[in-house]
Amino acid sequence: MDQERFMIIVKGDDKTQDVSSYELDPPIVRIIYKGSSKAYPYQLNDIQLLTPTAQDITEDMAVFHDEYPFYNVKRVLDFGPKTRVCFSNGSIRTFDSGRIQVGSSSIQNAEGRQILDYWRAISKHVKSEDEQENKEAFLAKQFAKLHYVDPNSALSQYLLKKPIKSDIPATSGGNHHQFQFISYSFLF
Repeated sequence: MDQERFMIIVKGDDKTQDVSSYELDPPIVRIIYKGSSKAYPYQLNDIQLLTPTAQDITEDMAVFHDEYPFYNVKRVLDFGPKTRVCFSNGSIRTFDSGRIQVGSSSIQNAEGRQILDYWRAISKHVKSEDEQENKEAFLAKQFAKLHYVDPNSALSQYLLKKPIKSDIPATSGGNHHQFQFISYSFLF
């Protein structure tokens, strides 16, 4: 079955890629698996036949699994209890929906975008001593790749002219004075 159009959960397990076809005849669902011509009968309450809500992922969006980012995501398919993440290379992975988050970049704000565009413009003129004159500046290449800024990041707070949150707990590797010094240095 087409994993981007359907999800077939049999007794709690996602069997979509193993299913060739199904026939719904309440209270029975007959499933024919790939490589077989035999129809396997299941009780309707043992089967979930789900269709998704699709969300295309643009370059100013990010997909996270338990707060860790995924890269090269093309589309996210929300099937309710499960979510499928479709990658640019054609692979598809299924997760519990509560573990997947889709975030929008904080540089969608016009003022933040203007600041970032200004940095991009001046970065083209800044080259290190190691860079040859005909090569693109390293900083310009890095800014050209920056399309997503996490709303919870220090960069986002700076671009949006908001104070940097100081709710980070002190670690055993530092002390309160070091943390204060770092926090105050961002204010100037």
